[in-house]
Amino acid sequence: YIQAKIQHCGHIKIYVSKARAFDYLKIFSKKLKTGDACNLVVVPNVYEFEGKMVTMPTFDEQGNIYSAYKSGDDPTEIFDIHQYKDGDDPRRIHWNLSSRSDEYFVKDYSRPLMNSIVLLLDNQCSSASKQDGLFDVMLSLSNFLLQNGIGHHLCLQHNDTGLSLCSIANEDELFDTADGLLSKPLTLNAKNSIVDEFINSPHSKNAHIIFLTSTEANMKNPLLHNHIIPVTAMVLANKFKDTVETDDNFRCFYINENNILSSLDGIEL
Repeated sequence: YIQAKIQHCGHIKIYVSKARAFDYLKIFSKKLKTGDACNLVVVPNVYEFEGKMVTMPTFDEQGNIYSAYKSGDDPTEIFDIHQYKDGDDPRRIHWNLSSRSDEYFVKDYSRPLMNSIVLLLDNQCSSASKQDGLFDVMLSLSNFLLQNGIGHHLCLQHNDTGLSLCSIANEDELFDTADGLLSKPLTLNAKNSIVDEFINSPHSKNAHIIFLTSTEANMKNPLLHNHIIPVTAMVLANKFKDTVETDDNFRCFYINENNILSSLDGIEL
């Protein structure tokens, strides 16, 4: 076996170019050449903590902006069409398309993205270790929301695809999404803030934003303070600070990066 110390979360590939084989008594050995490699997924920590839901809106899927990645139950928009298989709802058969073919085809409906809580991960981060801490906070908060029966979205910014907005409705979706998000390179220290890109996108309409950042200056973005729905910011800091109430539309919690669990415990959202 190989012992490896991995410093940061993400998809890791380990290559083995040389190895040495020993006998049982470790008296004789032989050098081996190998081109083997293995893939590892180092996941962030998910902390379970006690907290209260006091101001969050309930999850509401009424809207006209739809997910590009997951189907849903909104019949006003078609997500995809596939051949009929056992278990499909006959009421969703696409009769016009099926009449021109020897096969039956079924419509997948779409999933609205509006009127939801969005956990927005700051891409302007000073170090990979702080980014790891923000991932820990994001997944811990996401798990906390699920335990309270609240669906929501995770939003990150990537080098190749821009914003990634993923819907989370259950624990399986949370960990499948986390695995997918970790497989892509993040836009670290980007010139354009994810706040600017997200709030200027149609996805921000009626979205309750929980902004996760490691830089106190980034939470002062006026777009956050002028957002229609009240915004909650969480700042990963070196030491504990009191909760800052800046105005009626914005509030901030400071989280000790060396003791995230204690910082989140007892929090009221």
